[in-house]
Amino acid sequence: LQQQFLAEGVARSRELLASLDKRFDDRVIYRRLAGLLDEQEKYAAARKVWTRYINRLPAETAGYFGRAMEVLREQYPRPDDETLASQAETDLREVFKLEPKITRAYELLAIMQGDDIQAAAQIWEEAIKAVPDDLERYKMFAQMYEEHGDYDAAEGVYRRAVRQFPKRLRRNRAEWN
Repeated sequence: LQQQFLAEGVARSRELLASLDKRFDDRVIYRRLAGLLDEQEKYAAARKVWTRYINRLPAETAGYFGRAMEVLREQYPRPDDETLASQAETDLREVFKLEPKITRAYELLAIMQGDDIQAAAQIWEEAIKAVPDDLERYKMFAQMYEEHGDYDAAEGVYRRAVRQFPKRLRRNRAEWN
């Protein structure tokens, strides 16, 4: 099917997707097809593939994460089209609900907030609340503040991490470098 898709191009993608829906219940095929479209910078078509993936497998994070990534690949860090931005945010929040341990989803949503540091901070607080034993989340939260020049807030997050993980940080200071 991949060979056929490449040979016949995006013009027949709807027909090929319909064929895919009838012939396969294999998530790998959807991922590969979305990847091929992404490589050709056909982001809208790749989003359609991910939408079909979500429709067939709504309890899996890959579809939501994939569709959000296609939006962000097209326009990073935040799409000008508010409908697309809203869809990407909704998809990333769905990833949180299904699998709170996927730190990258929180990171992308925080980045999408641009200069709205309060909104980004709220997202990192959600991330820490969802998985409080993830030291990396504290580090990324503090780095977000540092990137925006708010060193006092960054220090506050680092201090929270030290209180949360005192033995771990004493034992392995390299984790913060």
